[in-house]
Amino acid sequence: MPIAFAMFAVGWGANQFAPMLIVYRHELRLSAGAVAGLFLVYALTLIPGLLAGGPASDRLGRRPVVLPFVALSPLATLLFVLGPRSLAVITVGRALGGLCSGVVIGSATAWVQEVSPGDGLSVRRSALALTATIAILYHRQRPAIDPRSITLPADGAQHQALHIRLPTLSLGSTVSEATNLRLLQTSDPHSLEGLIQSPVTPGKTNLHVRWRGNTTIIPVTYLFDPTDSYEDGTPDFLRLHTFLDRQAFRAWFTSLAETQLDQPKLPPEIADCSALLRFVYRETLRAHDETWLGAHPREAALPAIGQYVYPKTPVGANLFRVRSGPFLPEDLRNGAFAQFADAQTLMQRNTYLIGRDLRLARPGDLIFYRQLDQESPYDVPDVTHYHSPFHSMIFCGEMGVVYHTGPIHRGKGEMRRLLMSDLLHHPDARWRPLPENTNFLGVYRWNILREGD
Repeated sequence: MPIAFAMFAVGWGANQFAPMLIVYRHELRLSAGAVAGLFLVYALTLIPGLLAGGPASDRLGRRPVVLPFVALSPLATLLFVLGPRSLAVITVGRALGGLCSGVVIGSATAWVQEVSPGDGLSVRRSALALTATIAILYHRQRPAIDPRSITLPADGAQHQALHIRLPTLSLGSTVSEATNLRLLQTSDPHSLEGLIQSPVTPGKTNLHVRWRGNTTIIPVTYLFDPTDSYEDGTPDFLRLHTFLDRQAFRAWFTSLAETQLDQPKLPPEIADCSALLRFVYRETLRAHDETWLGAHPREAALPAIGQYVYPKTPVGANLFRVRSGPFLPEDLRNGAFAQFADAQTLMQRNTYLIGRDLRLARPGDLIFYRQLDQESPYDVPDVTHYHSPFHSMIFCGEMGVVYHTGPIHRGKGEMRRLLMSDLLHHPDARWRPLPENTNFLGVYRWNILREGD
């Protein structure tokens, strides 16, 4: 029994080091390579200890070999206490811990066999002691997770925020990912990098990382982030950061615009070209769940935008920038964003110029015109409210452009589609999207898609 206890104590002491790796890496600013080196040092001394301990105790005796290394084992822990900020001292302590574990396990296993009466009982006790020691070494191991609490910007982006170092004796064990945690294998088979998808709204949550049935809870804080990387007035938390989200936006935006062509009755708010843009933009960013699809039976279930859904963002329902200047935190409260924006404001504050070459357009982009000299059907006789000379069309790729005419004399106007060949050869030259046409302002793209360029 004392021999088994000695094996237990040495095995337990050697594995007290693993949880401290988190502290060492943070306090000493150790690289991933340095952390891997500390695990390697242990293995490099453990294996020779296992190989040499048994033969040495055969020649010198069990007690003279086992007891000195049992006594030396606490010294390894003492070195961690005496030199907590010295990588050299920690390395020596780690090496000594591996050597003590190897020698004691290799020698004490044979000792247990010798002191057990009867061959069968001897073998069983030896096997039981060895199995118990290995089980202690195995089950006491924990992945080293760094850091143990995380603070990230609430910018909707994906961040490399977590490093997990798996124990050497993983034996097929896996780490279960939390919902918004993505684990990537590094070049080191015992090392994982954790990517966390930030929300766009500030708050706190917990990550639950499971290993061998045990759950490690890591608190995560998401802080409001006012960054406006392009200084165009659109905060980065509204920009769609991934290619898949930008593609989903384009697919929904063009699909919703084209669907309005076939509606027997348009939504009341779609009264002109800018109203069409606002409606389609807002509906594109909604959650297209079963309830929404049930209310829009003409729409197919396309891939979802994963970063956020309208109106669950810091700007709420006020999606459109209406004031000039880069984004500032106070813009959330000072009226810089609104639910309404006319065509000129959408062009100047919410989109950016791609060029005046129609070949640059991609589905979901916008074409803007300024028709100052027209006798326009948008101008309604006997109506005194302002009619913008700015007009827009939605580019839908091979299907041409979709737009709303705006009020036609005393009528409400209508949805129309033009193929690109027809638009380029429009009977009224002022509507041709050609560089020589001064009324053609260019191809514009939504600010939230800007990272794709």
